[in-house]
Amino acid sequence: MRTKRAKRPFTLIEITICIVILGLMAGSIGWHFKTVVEAHTFHKHVDLLLTDLRKFQIVALAHEMDIDVHIHKDKGKFGYIAQYDEPNALCPTPSFVCLKGVETIKEGSLPKKELTLHITRDGRISPNIMLGLYPDSESQLPLHVDLSYHPKIRALQKP
Repeated sequence: MRTKRAKRPFTLIEITICIVILGLMAGSIGWHFKTVVEAHTFHKHVDLLLTDLRKFQIVALAHEMDIDVHIHKDKGKFGYIAQYDEPNALCPTPSFVCLKGVETIKEGSLPKKELTLHITRDGRISPNIMLGLYPDSESQLPLHVDLSYHPKIRALQKP
């Protein structure tokens, strides 16, 4: 007959090694999660800017009015505000919309502290530039918006 041996409990060293491994895994996942959240916030606010530019183009066309969109830094954060040449019941009250995650804006390759985009009655945006939006995180790619008649967005490739 075989005799059953008593199961030996885990030693303190084995338990410590398992806790260290689990802690390292949790730390790396947490770091990656933080990066993903920052990238999502940046992209969401750039998308909001593009959506609002489209809305302003539609309002300018529908009501035959000019709209100025001022992009500038307020309290250390970039944002934008729209100004209409004439009051209209369908136009929202202008308020500062914060662009979270945007650290720098560039007109072409020149950094800007403020920029005014003029949307004309025929829906065109001037100046006709490549607007660069740079995130506050080094691990993310900047986004460049081509402000031709139909704004397009693209990410630059890392060198």
